[in-house]
Amino acid sequence: IYLREEVYFREYIETIETALDSNKMLRIDMQSPLTGTESWDVRPFALLPDASHLYHYLVGRSVQAGGLRRDEKVASIRLSRIRKLAVLSKKTSRSGMLSAAEKKEIRQKISTNSVAFLIGEEEEIIVRLTESGRKKYKHALFLRPALHHVDEDGFYHFRCTQMQARQYFIRFGPDAEILAPISLREEFATIYRNASTLYSGDERFF
Repeated sequence: IYLREEVYFREYIETIETALDSNKMLRIDMQSPLTGTESWDVRPFALLPDASHLYHYLVGRSVQAGGLRRDEKVASIRLSRIRKLAVLSKKTSRSGMLSAAEKKEIRQKISTNSVAFLIGEEEEIIVRLTESGRKKYKHALFLRPALHHVDEDGFYHFRCTQMQARQYFIRFGPDAEILAPISLREEFATIYRNASTLYSGDERFF
């Protein structure tokens, strides 16, 4: 997939490299399933692969188009989500240069969250694992969030984004119970409730 993307997204990659070389900002249009097309301004840091070297991600500091620098957040954008990409002129936009401190912050977030999970704020995720769940956690390395500590009740505490926790623990089924935050717990409950409804009927299609 990664090598195919280098061919398919060659124009995007060259545009990003141009912005990086000239310290210019990028204007990106992305398709959102909720709001349609969204436009973002990005001061690019690098074009990087995810942990499994499957997909390309543009990493940098981003804000909605026309937004202020103080509102920027560290983010990663998968190239396949981009619909339109352009380098902004320095005459009509601020510089795309990142300070040494900003680059250090991005590197730290990458080392903590991985490239694919830079969007969203880190928070404490508390999970109760069954014995089977603990075995799964030990061996399932793909997308695994970093463990902060295990408390006296045996609950696992992680520091990561809800997106990373969702994508990692959803495959554990009943072997992982999300205890906090409540919003993520309710999201898991809805997912499993809908799945239970889907499979509880007697309809057969074969």
